[in-house]
Amino acid sequence: ENLLTAARAAHALGTGVVAFLGKGGGRLAGLADLSFIVPSDETSRIQEIHLAAEHIMAGLLEEQA
Repeated sequence: ENLLTAARAAHALGTGVVAFLGKGGGRLAGLADLSFIVPSDETSRIQEIHLAAEHIMAGLLEEQA
């Protein structure tokens, strides 16, 4: 519920929302401007894939700096 409230607040401020989600994405997927959904029911698998994506994104951002 806190994440849904945060997403709504971000939109009210004109800020985009990016969500790293698992399974079907849940209610937050509908509020996010960009959802990265790992279609798995295994929490550990979801976290592993999210972590890999985060490292890739960080590397790309560092290259742009």
